[in-house]
Amino acid sequence: MIFVVLNLALAILLFLFSSKIVVPTGESSIRSLVNMILLVAFNGLIGTGLFIIGSQSEFAIALCRVYLFGTAFLFVLITNYVFLYPDKKSNVFSKLFSLVFVIFSFYIMFFKFQISFTSKSGILINSENIDILGLSWYKLYFLLYYIAFPCLGLIGGIIGAIWAKNQLIRQQILNLVFDIILGELLLVLILIVSKQNSELLYIGLIPIVQAIVLFLFYISSQRTVLKDASIIFSDIGRFILNYLLTAILIGISFAFFYLKLSNNFGLFLFLMVLTFTLIVFLRVKTSKLFERVLANNSTHYDKQLEKDLANIDYTMPDLDIKTTFTNSLQRNINVDSVSILLDSGDGIMRPIDPEDKIHMDGILLDNMIFNHLVNENVNVVLRNKINGTHAFFPIAQDLKNLMDMNGARVLIVLREGGNVFGVILLGDKRLGNLYNDYDLKILNKLYSYFFLAGYYLKNIVNEDVVGTISREIQFSGQVIKSIQENIDIINNPKFDIGYLSKSAHDIGSEYIDFVRLSPTRHMIVLGDMSGKGLSASMSVVIMKSVLKTFLAETPDFKELVQKLNLFIRDNLPRGTFFAGVIGLLDEEKNIFYYVNCGTPGLFVYNHVYNNVIEIQGKGRILGFAKNILNLISVKKVELTPGDILFTCTDGFIEQKSLRNEKYGKERFQHAVIDNMSFSSERICKFVYKELLDFTSQELQDDVSAMVIKIQDV
Repeated sequence: MIFVVLNLALAILLFLFSSKIVVPTGESSIRSLVNMILLVAFNGLIGTGLFIIGSQSEFAIALCRVYLFGTAFLFVLITNYVFLYPDKKSNVFSKLFSLVFVIFSFYIMFFKFQISFTSKSGILINSENIDILGLSWYKLYFLLYYIAFPCLGLIGGIIGAIWAKNQLIRQQILNLVFDIILGELLLVLILIVSKQNSELLYIGLIPIVQAIVLFLFYISSQRTVLKDASIIFSDIGRFILNYLLTAILIGISFAFFYLKLSNNFGLFLFLMVLTFTLIVFLRVKTSKLFERVLANNSTHYDKQLEKDLANIDYTMPDLDIKTTFTNSLQRNINVDSVSILLDSGDGIMRPIDPEDKIHMDGILLDNMIFNHLVNENVNVVLRNKINGTHAFFPIAQDLKNLMDMNGARVLIVLREGGNVFGVILLGDKRLGNLYNDYDLKILNKLYSYFFLAGYYLKNIVNEDVVGTISREIQFSGQVIKSIQENIDIINNPKFDIGYLSKSAHDIGSEYIDFVRLSPTRHMIVLGDMSGKGLSASMSVVIMKSVLKTFLAETPDFKELVQKLNLFIRDNLPRGTFFAGVIGLLDEEKNIFYYVNCGTPGLFVYNHVYNNVIEIQGKGRILGFAKNILNLISVKKVELTPGDILFTCTDGFIEQKSLRNEKYGKERFQHAVIDNMSFSSERICKFVYKELLDFTSQELQDDVSAMVIKIQDV
């Protein structure tokens, strides 16, 4: 009964494991590995069936033959896998060789073996001798498939490692060789124990050994970093903690409970499940602690790279900015080349480095590849992940050709909304390491820094855009101006809309935007991005671009806000947040839907009752919590002609006078109502003038305000 549970559990786990493995198009090694895993899972089911039957019968004998044939078949597949690793094309000879020995194993199994089976003795095999060889058919089977084929795999692996040009591929092949040796040692150990105790151990444990070898194959194939001393020691630590120690504890528990409770299977199973759960729980906890200890090793570069990118001084000359930026990437990611290509104004992205001769021909902007990546909202592409990513399937070959022609292993697309304005190309990693999921995660996380550098370099290349005096201030002013000019003004006689945004120190982080959704619906955003200076103003630019992208793919209002929240939290510089209001104005029904994202004040003047109502309610600043769906709500206010909707950022509310007195919400409300006979635009100006009179000094913070008057048309 014990082996029934073990083999059945193994088969289920292997089926689940194989379903989780992504098989990239064109990568035959992964597909072959999945096929072998499924074969072992099938053998595990056969072993389960044998233990359930537990007696001599024609069906049991047939299962034994299939089981032994499957084991021989697996050894042939493993040898072929190592010979062809990673993705050598299988030639006629290799296919014929494998086919001959698979058929030969079938012939031996079904025509030369006399097999009997009982639940006590296991599989018993009798076979005739081969006079020419002086061996029985069973010994020939054993020597050929259990010894000769694994040795052939070792030889093939060693030859493949010698001829491999890539150091990482050589390391992966040598790992496969080690995995085969380990599997053979475990196999010999099981066979020795089986002869001394029970042949049942052979049926019960062989699939487990096969599964271990294939699991190690998978780990070896997924290794994308060359091992140095620190990685080897950390891998040994992981193996001991996650596998060896766990296996020893489970094995000791199994042996102890089996000896003590062999006559009480129910209690044995209960205690084993309980012990197994406890051991796995402790393993997960200790593994997390171990990974935290190793988190600062040299392969984890995210913190240092973010620090270097955040410290770039954008007041330097453009060549120094480019050099500092590329050096940061080369030093932290350990990459041999970084190329930046930006829109040159003629529909072609060209390198900003005049010494970059490789990319002098440039890359066309009007390209179906970039259109597809924009539609799929993809900013970072790894060359070695193209085949395994479903989103790239329609453009996979063209995308690979583009990256190969430009010597790129990573493509970072710089875009403002749906408009691509440049790319960053990363070459090979030094030492031959491959880019992996960690690189993809970090490059996406730090995308805002890449956008900032690309956007800045694109604009300062043109000396007409930025003067020679106070370049940072000039550029930030241009950014804010471009944001204002790109606003979709609401041209509806029913609504008189005015807004105002002023920066305390010429470089602003205030965010006002109107986005046209339909002829009668507009998205309205007013708020403040945290931070100061150029970095904060660029966060506003990025948010404006991202908002339009998310609007195109997210029909649900709350989900849109959640996406913005996650983007700020995961992609903008650490600590960035947005405080304000995001609303939707339905001009046909005179309804304003809104989500309070930490706005200090949202007010409605009701002309019927001649009073002001504060309607923002509780809100949640964007950029802190991971999931805010349960923390925010969509509210609405119905407006009638004569009503006034108005709001401001915290700069208005928190501004202080020389007597250290806050301007406050009440003064803001009175300033709007006292001037409500004027247009919305003039109301904003009057409110701002009153604020300046109140403070009697320079502004301490950026301020923004918006007023919407509902007209009687």
